[in-house]
Amino acid sequence: MRLEIGDKVAVLDDVLKGVVVNIKDNLISVETLDGMIFNFTASELVKIEKEQHELTKFSDINNPLLKEKTNLNKSKKVFLKKKKTK
Repeated sequence: MRLEIGDKVAVLDDVLKGVVVNIKDNLISVETLDGMIFNFTASELVKIEKEQHELTKFSDINNPLLKEKTNLNKSKKVFLKKKKTK
């Protein structure tokens, strides 16, 4: 995988995400959203092509299992009437 300055990346064994700001040989500097800069090797990073919230737009709404789950949630509404005791 070829990374370039400006690519969005995530760290494989950590919860860090950021943007590539410098590349020197096999050492890649990544700036996180809070402005911290960390150095990683290329094998520790994965390029983010699409953000997770963008991927959910393409979920398969015709999936039979998904339809079954949504129908189960709708049918669980039960209204109970309380009896008044004197």
